[in-house]
Amino acid sequence: MLDQTAEAFKPAPVAPIAPPAPGSFATELTMDARLRRIWRRYAEPELRGIAIAKVGNSATVIAVVDREPGAYEGSRVREALGFSLEDRNVHFVAAVADSYEDLVRAWFKQVDGSPGRLLSVRSVEDDSVLRIGVDHALRSAEERARGLSVGTHSDREALRRLVPHERVEFVAADTTG
Repeated sequence: MLDQTAEAFKPAPVAPIAPPAPGSFATELTMDARLRRIWRRYAEPELRGIAIAKVGNSATVIAVVDREPGAYEGSRVREALGFSLEDRNVHFVAAVADSYEDLVRAWFKQVDGSPGRLLSVRSVEDDSVLRIGVDHALRSAEERARGLSVGTHSDREALRRLVPHERVEFVAADTTG
């Protein structure tokens, strides 16, 4: 009888929690510790990745989240980032995303005047390059002559720093012909 009683009080085995799958989207993104602390202090949505780029007198912060922060949260985070970075004009991009394609679509929508220009997002060359296809035909002749450009230099650099790819390439595609 004693054996049965001892067996009854023995803890049941606990199933281990599976770690995120290697190479899964969220585990591959950059997580800047200083920016993460600011985020956690002022915003509720789960942060999946956050990165910054300062280029010249321009700064961009990109946060990948599970849901859009509210207007009040967003303004508090933007203000705290501006104070911390000593740049009140920091461009803050919050992207709700579960994949690189979702991320680029959300980023593109917030940094480009014509988000309909985004045609494709592909990870190529053994995931070393994130290739972003942009409709070049939707630009004016003057813009086409200047070359393909999406967002500011700091917007593009922040995206490059956020993703694990060695390079982020923007390639022009003309859908008129």
